[in-house]
Amino acid sequence: MQRLHLWIGVLALTCFGVGLAAGLVIERRLAPRTTPGPFEDYERLLAQTFDLSADRRAYLSQAMDAYAREIDAIRRRYLAQAGSEMQRELEQLGLRYADLIRNDVLPVSQRPKFDEAARATLFPTY
Repeated sequence: MQRLHLWIGVLALTCFGVGLAAGLVIERRLAPRTTPGPFEDYERLLAQTFDLSADRRAYLSQAMDAYAREIDAIRRRYLAQAGSEMQRELEQLGLRYADLIRNDVLPVSQRPKFDEAARATLFPTY
């Protein structure tokens, strides 16, 4: 009887080990990857500088994701063409999103501070 208990214990530990290993493998494959977005540092800087609420941070994140997608679409479209047209369109897109951030994300009281920062560093033509 002792020997039977030993084999049951070994079998139980083996099943536990196999289940644990399988669970870890499946978790790695199914878990969404949390890769940082291309504007993550910019989002963090804006959120800290302008003390944005959670709702405004979420809206900013959505805007930056849309901005990144549109940049990629423009790059793909102009990949085979001359860079000057692409640069002009990217600048226009940047100005449009700067306006979106200024007018829709930031509170009215923070807009002059953003205008000053944008003129100095982010968008010299803004």
